[in-house]
Amino acid sequence: DLAEAVAERRFREDLLYRLRVLEITLPALAERPSDLPALCAYLLARVAARRELALSEEALRLLRRHSWPGNVRELRNVLEHAAAVCSGPLILAQHLPAELRAAADEGGNESPMLDAVLHEWVETRLAAGADYEALHQELEGKLLATLLPRYGGKPTLLARALNMNRATLRKRLR
Repeated sequence: DLAEAVAERRFREDLLYRLRVLEITLPALAERPSDLPALCAYLLARVAARRELALSEEALRLLRRHSWPGNVRELRNVLEHAAAVCSGPLILAQHLPAELRAAADEGGNESPMLDAVLHEWVETRLAAGADYEALHQELEGKLLATLLPRYGGKPTLLARALNMNRATLRKRLR
């Protein structure tokens, strides 16, 4: 907080007034998960101007799981690193810094980006008039549909793994 820094004489007051000519408030990157793909594309075009680079789905998934305490500057540094070690046109998860990959592995299911995406989805659905029951059914359906391929696309196997009646599972998948 610059006003606090001025009060503590750690920042010049005249500079504070110059900066306050136009004040723009942007949420942190972790609160804007839907911006990540476009921001990555923009930054990759800047950091690797001589070649076209794209992110693999796995790399993007890892980036989405990160909490981005360093915000956009941290994202740019990560992409610069990836561009430097990547020899082809596609940045893979292995091209991302080891610390980021390790943090994603250690994080397990905890993901600030997932929380932000889920929050954004819920807010959008509520604004569209959905109620709790509709949200619950839609989310459960998406979760079950995501799990189904892990069981060879066989609802019977998924139902058994979830300790759920097969007919109930089929109903919830609709």
